[in-house]
Amino acid sequence: MTSENLEFARLKIPFDHGVAFSAQEEWAQGCHVPLHATNSLGIEFILIPPGEFLCGGSDEINQELERQGLSKIEEPRFDCILTKPMYVGIHRVTQEQYWKLMGVNPSHYAESGCLASHIEGFDTRSFPVEGVSWYDCIEACNNMSEREGLPAYYRFGEYLFRESNGSIYEADAEIIGGPGYRLLTSAEWEWVARAGTTTVYFYGNERRRPDWKINIGRPWPVGSELPNNFGVYDLDMFSNEWVFDAYSYDEEVQGRLIDPVDLINIDNERVARGYDSFHRSMAIAGAAESRNFRFCRTIEVHG
Repeated sequence: MTSENLEFARLKIPFDHGVAFSAQEEWAQGCHVPLHATNSLGIEFILIPPGEFLCGGSDEINQELERQGLSKIEEPRFDCILTKPMYVGIHRVTQEQYWKLMGVNPSHYAESGCLASHIEGFDTRSFPVEGVSWYDCIEACNNMSEREGLPAYYRFGEYLFRESNGSIYEADAEIIGGPGYRLLTSAEWEWVARAGTTTVYFYGNERRRPDWKINIGRPWPVGSELPNNFGVYDLDMFSNEWVFDAYSYDEEVQGRLIDPVDLINIDNERVARGYDSFHRSMAIAGAAESRNFRFCRTIEVHG
């Protein structure tokens, strides 16, 4: 299958699991890559096909949020086209994987962390790593690319400042591009997370609250809950996950955007998605704050 034929296979919301899986298989065959992949750290990836959707909250979602007594989504909505297939980590990066890659475990919910009392008796190796700044994620992506023999997707500029524990709290970072490891953009995260659905969450309008999750006060192992239509887990976890975008203060978006990413960094603010911002188009966080993340890689399409 050529890239021209694959162009017509671009998904459009709404769609269900069967349609999603068929498109994933079709793109994998067309790109001559496996649907599932595992790298040298044991991180599992699944192919996510490109698509077209309305990014941000619909009128129906806002009505449902109001019904539940939640605030409406104020950020602008816009038509979005994603043109490139990608490998996306089916889980967020774990404490063990991050330690193997970076040589440190910055997590607060770890044996050596400041919130160790909350996880006493638990093996946290499969917990999502947290305590990671946005800049740490950029460095982790480049380190992962180097480990896998791929060119770095990002480049740090002339200045870079670290805390005493090695965490980066300020730096100049830019995109080089290519097949190396990277973060999802905010639009990509929403596409992956919604997975064809039009409800507040990918599993319905009401936030799921199993008994073990209520007032738990700590993270839980990755993959503890069911995946979405694309086969991706951990989208509604204990905290938000970093994406690449800077936060946009634009009140209106004109026209259709293709592969959008906001590069204008104002006051060092970045976007994090998931948890309390699953149904938000954006959540603001200072780039030096701590969150967790998942890896992503663009798949090149050859004619």
